[in-house]
This record gives sequence, structure tokens and C-alpha cells, in this order.
Amino acid sequence: MTLKLAENGCIQKFLLSQPESGMGYQEIKLKLRDGREIPNLVVVNAELIEIPDEYGNVMEDDIQAVYFKIV
Repeated sequence: MTLKLAENGCIQKFLLSQPESGMGYQEIKLKLRDGREIPNLVVVNAELIEIPDEYGNVMEDDIQAVYFKIV
């Protein structure tokens, strides 16, 4: 499933304030409000996150925290 972040929403604003992992993308981990964590995700242009189907239908409101992969 592809999650499209709200334009000018707080998560998108946060992502835009952080450095890119590469040209146009960021590597992140999400912590959801239900306690689950989704590792090894890529955000494209601080806008699109491809979420594995095994995590179900994740909405932006389900996200509690965004962590960046430190290289």
C-alpha cells in the first residue's frame, strides 16, 4: 500500500526539515500508535511511503513517530 502524506501536514513538514538519505528519498522507520514498528521504509520526495501489505491499511493518523536510519 502506498501512503500519500498530507501536503503541508506535520509529518511532511518534519520530513522536509531533515536531510535526504539519497537523491529525493529518506530511509525511515515508523512507530504506530498501536505499538507496532515498521522498519526499512523509503519516503519519496517527503510525500509517498510504500508500506508492506502485512501491516494493513496504515493511515497518517496512525503514525506516532518517524525515525531516520543513521548510516
